[in-house]
Amino acid sequence: MADKELVDYIKKTKKMGFDIDKIKSRLIEAGHPNHEIHNAVKAADTKTNLKVFLLIFFIAIAGVFSIGMLYKLVNNMQEFSNPSESISASVVAETNRCASLENPEAVDLCFYNFAKDTKDPKTCYRIEEEQIRDFCLFLLADAEVDCSKILIQDLKEKCENS
Repeated sequence: MADKELVDYIKKTKKMGFDIDKIKSRLIEAGHPNHEIHNAVKAADTKTNLKVFLLIFFIAIAGVFSIGMLYKLVNNMQEFSNPSESISASVVAETNRCASLENPEAVDLCFYNFAKDTKDPKTCYRIEEEQIRDFCLFLLADAEVDCSKILIQDLKEKCENS
């Protein structure tokens, strides 16, 4: 086992910028045996290497965790921004049919009815009119909606009676 005083001396002088060969020479001149100097140098380097290893290890773990969280965030954003990616081909076909209608109110009504028939709240996000979209989400996702803000009378009544 290395002499603690020698290990501390080597660490201290290395931090001060002295070359390891010069440190060894001074220790030999001071009368320390070569094997003690060798063991102390090895112990001083091992402790430093362990600290560096642990630092790199924890940085790597933090990096992997950060990348995983970023991947999850991007994945969730893509799913929310494009709900048709995670649904079947028949849903995509019906979505295209609804979107091809010329009247914006008819488009919203088509999406509303399709969402209600399939019980798929993701389809509600295709509805442009905010009140109809909110009501659709309220029916399908059991979301809380302030019925008093719905201006379309028959939807407002359905909301209040639900």
